[in-house]
Amino acid sequence: MSTVYENEIEQLIKFQNNKFPNSLVFSGNEVEIIRKIATTFASVIVNNSKIDSKYNFEQLLNDDSRKNSPYILHLEKIYLEDKKRFKKKVYRDDINLVHTFFNTKDENNQKRVCIINAIDDFSIDAINSLLKIIEEPRKNSHFFIINKNKSKLLNTIKSRSHIINFRKVDRNTYYYYFNLNNEQNKLLFELTNGSIYLSNKIINYKLTNIFDHFIKLLSDNKSIKANTANHYIKFVNDNIINKNDDNDLSIFFEYLILIVNYHIKHLSRQKQDIYVRRLINIDKLIDYYKKQYLYFNTEFESTVSSLFYKMRNV
Repeated sequence: MSTVYENEIEQLIKFQNNKFPNSLVFSGNEVEIIRKIATTFASVIVNNSKIDSKYNFEQLLNDDSRKNSPYILHLEKIYLEDKKRFKKKVYRDDINLVHTFFNTKDENNQKRVCIINAIDDFSIDAINSLLKIIEEPRKNSHFFIINKNKSKLLNTIKSRSHIINFRKVDRNTYYYYFNLNNEQNKLLFELTNGSIYLSNKIINYKLTNIFDHFIKLLSDNKSIKANTANHYIKFVNDNIINKNDDNDLSIFFEYLILIVNYHIKHLSRQKQDIYVRRLINIDKLIDYYKKQYLYFNTEFESTVSSLFYKMRNV
């Protein structure tokens, strides 16, 4: 793991020898890796430990035994059991437990860390409530704020936090991380623009298995049969385990969009403008149904069926 973000981890290690900031922003697209790094460093703080080197930190990254601590609070979108989905945002009422978490009295100056995953998912009223807590910090209270899109990070948060920017990984680091064969690495890197987060999802859900077939559908809309959507729905049901998470199921739509854009680049180089225009329309169509699913709570099965029906006529 440290082969991916060695410089950023070095910055965290240096904080041990200085006054640790009350609010620390971890900004970058690779949210799963960044969350793991933030949680690991939080466990070091609350256990009053010391990191000697990047190698020592890498060992801790792979040790989950110390990360389930009552002194670490993860604040993220809440899962609604009755609706079988996650909330769209974190709202002001959802952060009331932060006050209780930090106001609990402890002996021996116990440190506490609240990990926010991610500030991008907070409503404005929730961010304003959070700011009030950050502006009046209690002793030994710290915020680790994960931020996916730094352009959307409010200036009020920036001005009250120290920011560590987690850079985009380069091609060589990406190849080393996944250790796939050259063709697989090249295809995934181009598809995802080097995103480790998306690549992990694609690999874990075996989405690469549908690549060739979907390219065929893009090349000839007559290949889309009445039962095509059902085959894709079955594939998703068999391979995406966490079906209660809208974001995980939406990876299916995201992957289709990635394939379309990959194919657009390929056909553009061949100057096949007619096909490119058709693919641009398909790209818009998939994005439309992805948003229908995510923001308007349409059923996954009916959304996929509608998508493939429309694709037959593009």
